[in-house]
Amino acid sequence: MTASGVDPKDLPAVALQLIQTIDELTKSIQELLHRTTRSEEQIARSERQTRWQWVVIAAIAILFTIQGFTTYQQIQTNQALIETSNSVVLTRAEMCTMYSVFLGSYNPSSRAEGVDRATYEGAYASFRAGYKRLACTAPLVPPPTSRATPAPTPPK
Repeated sequence: MTASGVDPKDLPAVALQLIQTIDELTKSIQELLHRTTRSEEQIARSERQTRWQWVVIAAIAILFTIQGFTTYQQIQTNQALIETSNSVVLTRAEMCTMYSVFLGSYNPSSRAEGVDRATYEGAYASFRAGYKRLACTAPLVPPPTSRATPAPTPPK
């Protein structure tokens, strides 16, 4: 027997057992290193995914903000169009009233023959076109009558 309590005859068996134990430990360490590497890769992948998730969340937040702003602008534009439309309706009624007065006062014999009368006729043609374009229904004021007033002659 030796000082370590192992019989010298059993040393090869003990050495073999130590070698097997060392081999098992080496395999366990290699397996642990492999698991550690896989775990580190999974952690890195998870961190990348988390970063991408934050990027996607930020992009979605930006898109929702843009959509909200666009919707708000559409609502504001729609309200402005409604107000403008209401204003145009009032303006159309006012314009029709004015056209009916202008057209009711039509009297070509109040103008002398020539350029003055042609200008007068052109102006009233524009009035008639505007009256029709606005689809006015206001009656002409005063209603047209045959006027027997002679056209004034321009001074020479």
